Amino acid sequence: MLRPHRSMIERRLALGPGHCALITGASHGLGLALARQCAARGMDLILAALPDSGLDARAEELATTHGVSVRAEALDLTADGGTEALADALQESATPLALLANNAGVSCIGRFETTALERSENCILLNDLALVRLTRRLLSALRQEPPSYVLNVASLAAFFSMPLKPVYAASKAFVLNFSLALAQDLRGSGVQVSVLCPGAMLTHAGSCAQVASGGLLARQSCLDPSQVADYALRQMLRGRELIIPGWINRLAATLGRVAPRPVAEAVISSIFERRETPSNDDAASTHRASPSRETLE
Repeated sequence: MLRPHRSMIERRLALGPGHCALITGASHGLGLALARQCAARGMDLILAALPDSGLDARAEELATTHGVSVRAEALDLTADGGTEALADALQESATPLALLANNAGVSCIGRFETTALERSENCILLNDLALVRLTRRLLSALRQEPPSYVLNVASLAAFFSMPLKPVYAASKAFVLNFSLALAQDLRGSGVQVSVLCPGAMLTHAGSCAQVASGGLLARQSCLDPSQVADYALRQMLRGRELIIPGWINRLAATLGRVAPRPVAEAVISSIFERRETPSNDDAASTHRASPSRETLE
């Protein structure tokens, strides 16, 4: 019996006009790249990000360029009523929800005992609790017109214990394991769950500088957000539950799961060659939960 070609499978499950994607952390970086990919497919968009993050301008750009409906929701998902407000915005949309992309996240870099507790709490609130709340509230909408998709953004950090990122790495490990378990729970329901674990991404000037100062493997493992977004959507549409862009990152993730911990930690050190230290930009960006500013994962 002939098996269908992957491109045929992707076309059959393709997202396009008549579908809506809700994307969090969509004002820049990976979230904006996902929004552009979805808009290019003709999908209507609901985009969420913090106030004063430039979201309105991004939404106008996408609507004008691709001729789709784009609704911008400027809100803090960690605030009381944040996820409820976003769910209400979806109810006001006439387009069926076909994709929920939980991309919003915040990094937290520094030694645990000297990092402000508020920063660690915000990392957990946005990376984990807001993601769980929003997914739970929107599952009924996703079930209405299958097939539909949940794409949760974790990180390569999810596979490792990471000094200077103890809370962040653990928060992404939660996203990874929650997503894989939810994928099993929803199997056969018409809602597919995928988890994306990217490595380093060139999301802003700070990340570019960090990658440039790293070693050869660090530079080779780094991808542009547009590359990650395109790869993530293609793999999601092919039914892949765990998505890791880049062969170096896939190798690192495999070692993180099967190699003794000292070996895995040595590999991660060889990839990045130096431990990260908080910069002024990092400190400013993580005083409250904010859309993803991930640099070296």
